[in-house]
Amino acid sequence: MHGGERDDTWHRSARAGARGEVESGFATVRRHVLPFWQRAQGEKGLQQALLRLMAVNPDTNLASRGGLAGLRYVQGYASGLLARGWDDEALWEMDRALIARNLSPGGSADLLAVSWLLAALAV
Repeated sequence: MHGGERDDTWHRSARAGARGEVESGFATVRRHVLPFWQRAQGEKGLQQALLRLMAVNPDTNLASRGGLAGLRYVQGYASGLLARGWDDEALWEMDRALIARNLSPGGSADLLAVSWLLAALAV
C-alpha cells in the first residue's frame, strides 16, 4: 500500500498511483520527460524534468496529504514556474510553500529517478 491508497482519497480521485504508472509503461515519463531529456543539461535539466512531472503527475502522495486541492496546488505551481521560468530562489520559495502545506511530491520524485534510468538505458 502506498500513500494514495491509505485513505479514501485513492478511491475518490480514481488515481492509479505507482501501480498504474508501471502498468502504463511509465506513460507520464515517456510523454512529459523523455522527449526533452537530451536537451536538459545538468542540475537545471533535472529541475525542469521534476517540474514537468509535478505539473502533470496525479501524485497520490500529494493527494493523500492535501487532497485534490493540494494536488492541484502543486500542479498549478509547477506549471506556472515552467511557463514563467525559474531560478534557485523561485524553487526555494516553492519548497517553503509546499512544506508549509505539508505537501510532498514524492511520486514525482520517484518518477524523476525512473526518468533517469530509462534515459540511461536508451543510450
